[in-house]
Amino acid sequence: MRVIISVFNAVTGSVRVLLRANRIVSGKIDRLEKADPASKYRDDGRSQLPEAFLMRHLEEELARREVIEGKAKTNVLGITLAFSAMFAGVALISSNSTISGSCVDWWVWLLLGLLLIGGLFLLTGGALALSALRIAKIYTWTPEDEVKHTAPEARAVRVLWYLELNQEVTRLKTNQVDASYSCIRNGVMALAGAAIVMGLFRL
Repeated sequence: MRVIISVFNAVTGSVRVLLRANRIVSGKIDRLEKADPASKYRDDGRSQLPEAFLMRHLEEELARREVIEGKAKTNVLGITLAFSAMFAGVALISSNSTISGSCVDWWVWLLLGLLLIGGLFLLTGGALALSALRIAKIYTWTPEDEVKHTAPEARAVRVLWYLELNQEVTRLKTNQVDASYSCIRNGVMALAGAAIVMGLFRL
């Protein structure tokens, strides 16, 4: 059963898994935002860690988000190039395929189907990549926090709260980029299939 589910997710570009996972993560973010950091992290052993250590991890988490967004930008660029190849295939069909009356060779329909499937996957992958690039909340230490939170323990729990929120936002973006890769993979495979058909029939 697991194999069937895994194959199904691969064929559909893991979009179903993404929607389910991000619904869970979004719910966790909502609960974290409504929580009181002082009570949530009061008994957390991490609140005893040095402030400089926690601040460094907060900065590293924000840097990790930038890396994920950089991968999303690369996906968008790759999709743009793939669409160029797809449109070239459509142009070849229109210029070289033989149409007599309403009858079109079966392989032309196969080719069009592969190009359509490839295009849909690429569009989905592009939409997911662009979603990962959308502006999201950044939870970071501010001058207001510096003034408001002076006690070491209060500062530590606040940083922990920001760190966990940023981790969940990064997880949302990571899930979107991962699903984007899956869709791009499927789209490229469909375009590769179209290229094979074109080669076999010497379009």
